[in-house]
Amino acid sequence: MCSEMMIVEFKWTLPPADPWEIIDKMEIEEKALGQIKALSEYSMANEVGIAELVGSSCVIHRENMFFLIAVKDFVGTARNFDSHFPEIHYQILDRLMRKGFTLREIARQASERAFLPTEGVDYKTVAEEYLIDKYRVFWTGWMK
Repeated sequence: MCSEMMIVEFKWTLPPADPWEIIDKMEIEEKALGQIKALSEYSMANEVGIAELVGSSCVIHRENMFFLIAVKDFVGTARNFDSHFPEIHYQILDRLMRKGFTLREIARQASERAFLPTEGVDYKTVAEEYLIDKYRVFWTGWMK
Protein backbone atom coordinates (compact mmCIF):
# COMPACT_ATOMS: atom_id res chain seq x y z
CA MET A 1 0.00 0.00 0.00
CA CYS A 2 1.27 3.45 -0.85
CA SER A 3 1.95 5.88 1.91
CA GLU A 4 0.40 9.24 2.58
CA MET A 5 2.10 12.57 2.00
CA MET A 6 1.47 15.99 3.46
CA ILE A 7 2.80 19.12 1.81
CA VAL A 8 3.01 22.04 4.19
CA GLU A 9 3.52 25.72 3.41
CA PHE A 10 5.16 27.25 6.50
CA LYS A 11 4.61 30.93 7.20
CA TRP A 12 6.55 32.54 10.03
CA THR A 13 5.09 35.98 10.65
CA LEU A 14 4.95 38.30 13.60
CA PRO A 15 1.56 39.06 15.10
CA PRO A 16 0.12 42.40 13.99
CA ALA A 17 1.16 45.27 16.26
CA ASP A 18 -1.73 47.49 15.25
CA PRO A 19 -4.98 47.12 13.30
CA TRP A 20 -3.45 48.40 10.07
CA GLU A 21 -0.98 45.54 10.01
CA ILE A 22 -3.83 43.04 9.88
CA ILE A 23 -4.30 43.95 6.21
CA ASP A 24 -0.63 43.12 5.56
CA LYS A 25 -1.06 39.77 7.34
CA MET A 26 -4.12 38.96 5.24
CA GLU A 27 -2.04 39.60 2.12
CA ILE A 28 0.62 37.20 3.43
CA GLU A 29 -2.14 34.63 4.00
CA GLU A 30 -3.42 35.11 0.47
CA LYS A 31 0.12 34.58 -0.84
CA ALA A 32 0.47 31.39 1.25
CA LEU A 33 -2.87 30.14 -0.02
CA GLY A 34 -1.76 30.82 -3.60
CA GLN A 35 1.52 29.00 -3.04
CA ILE A 36 -0.08 25.92 -1.48
CA LYS A 37 -2.64 25.80 -4.31
CA ALA A 38 0.20 25.90 -6.85
CA LEU A 39 2.00 23.10 -4.98
CA SER A 40 -1.24 21.12 -4.99
CA GLU A 41 -1.77 21.57 -8.72
CA TYR A 42 1.82 20.55 -9.44
CA SER A 43 1.61 17.54 -7.10
CA MET A 44 -1.66 16.32 -8.57
CA ALA A 45 -0.34 16.64 -12.11
CA ASN A 46 2.97 14.95 -11.28
CA GLU A 47 2.11 12.02 -9.00
CA VAL A 48 4.90 9.87 -10.48
CA GLY A 49 7.46 12.69 -10.21
CA ILE A 50 6.50 13.33 -6.58
CA ALA A 51 6.93 9.63 -5.79
CA GLU A 52 10.41 9.69 -7.31
CA LEU A 53 11.26 12.91 -5.48
CA VAL A 54 10.47 11.40 -2.07
CA GLY A 55 11.96 8.03 -2.94
CA SER A 56 8.70 6.10 -2.93
CA SER A 57 8.49 2.87 -4.90
CA CYS A 58 4.85 3.53 -5.70
CA VAL A 59 2.80 6.49 -6.81
CA ILE A 60 1.17 8.48 -4.02
CA HIS A 61 -2.36 9.01 -5.29
CA ARG A 62 -4.39 12.19 -4.93
CA GLU A 63 -6.57 10.83 -2.12
CA ASN A 64 -3.41 10.26 -0.06
CA MET A 65 -2.01 13.78 -0.54
CA PHE A 66 -2.83 16.44 2.02
CA PHE A 67 -2.02 20.13 2.06
CA LEU A 68 -1.73 22.53 4.99
CA ILE A 69 -0.58 26.04 5.74
CA ALA A 70 1.28 26.02 9.05
CA VAL A 71 1.73 29.35 10.78
CA LYS A 72 3.43 30.85 13.81
CA ASP A 73 1.85 33.59 15.93
CA PHE A 74 -0.97 34.47 13.57
CA VAL A 75 -4.05 32.44 12.79
CA GLY A 76 -5.80 33.90 9.81
CA THR A 77 -9.15 35.34 9.10
CA ALA A 78 -12.18 33.44 7.94
CA ARG A 79 -11.96 35.45 4.72
CA ASN A 80 -9.02 33.38 3.53
CA PHE A 81 -10.08 30.05 5.02
CA ASP A 82 -10.19 27.22 2.50
CA SER A 83 -11.04 23.78 3.89
CA HIS A 84 -8.98 22.13 1.10
CA PHE A 85 -5.91 24.11 2.20
CA PRO A 86 -6.51 24.73 5.90
CA GLU A 87 -4.34 26.87 8.12
CA ILE A 88 -3.12 25.44 11.42
CA HIS A 89 -0.78 26.75 14.11
CA TYR A 90 2.56 24.94 13.93
CA GLN A 91 2.40 23.89 17.60
CA ILE A 92 -0.98 22.23 17.08
CA LEU A 93 0.39 20.45 14.00
CA ASP A 94 3.37 19.29 16.07
CA ARG A 95 1.11 18.10 18.92
CA LEU A 96 -1.13 16.10 16.58
CA MET A 97 1.89 14.47 14.95
CA ARG A 98 3.45 13.57 18.30
CA LYS A 99 0.16 12.02 19.44
CA GLY A 100 0.36 9.66 16.46
CA PHE A 101 -2.44 11.07 14.32
CA THR A 102 -2.23 9.94 10.71
CA LEU A 103 -1.76 12.58 8.04
CA ARG A 104 -5.37 11.98 6.96
CA GLU A 105 -6.57 12.62 10.54
CA ILE A 106 -4.45 15.76 10.82
CA ALA A 107 -5.85 17.06 7.53
CA ARG A 108 -9.40 16.35 8.72
CA GLN A 109 -8.79 18.06 12.08
CA ALA A 110 -7.36 21.10 10.31
CA SER A 111 -10.09 21.39 7.68
CA GLU A 112 -12.85 21.00 10.29
CA ARG A 113 -10.91 23.19 12.73
CA ALA A 114 -11.56 20.43 15.27
CA PHE A 115 -8.51 21.50 17.30
CA LEU A 116 -10.15 24.80 18.29
CA PRO A 117 -11.54 25.11 21.81
CA THR A 118 -15.19 24.11 22.17
CA GLU A 119 -17.62 26.06 24.31
CA GLY A 120 -18.94 23.91 27.13
CA VAL A 121 -15.95 21.56 26.90
CA ASP A 122 -12.84 23.75 27.02
CA TYR A 123 -14.42 26.93 28.37
CA LYS A 124 -17.72 28.50 29.24
CA THR A 125 -19.05 31.94 28.48
CA VAL A 126 -20.01 33.98 31.51
CA ALA A 127 -21.91 37.22 31.77
CA GLU A 128 -21.61 39.42 34.83
CA GLU A 129 -23.22 42.63 35.87
CA TYR A 130 -21.63 45.24 38.11
CA LEU A 131 -23.09 48.32 39.69
CA ILE A 132 -20.54 51.12 39.79
CA ASP A 133 -21.89 54.23 41.42
CA LYS A 134 -25.18 54.67 39.59
CA TYR A 135 -24.11 52.86 36.41
CA ARG A 136 -24.67 49.25 35.46
CA VAL A 137 -21.77 47.64 33.67
CA PHE A 138 -22.20 44.37 31.79
CA TRP A 139 -19.20 42.16 31.14
CA THR A 140 -19.10 39.02 29.04
CA GLY A 141 -16.06 36.80 28.96
CA TRP A 142 -14.98 33.22 29.30
CA MET A 143 -13.46 31.01 31.93
CA LYS A 144 -12.08 27.48 32.06
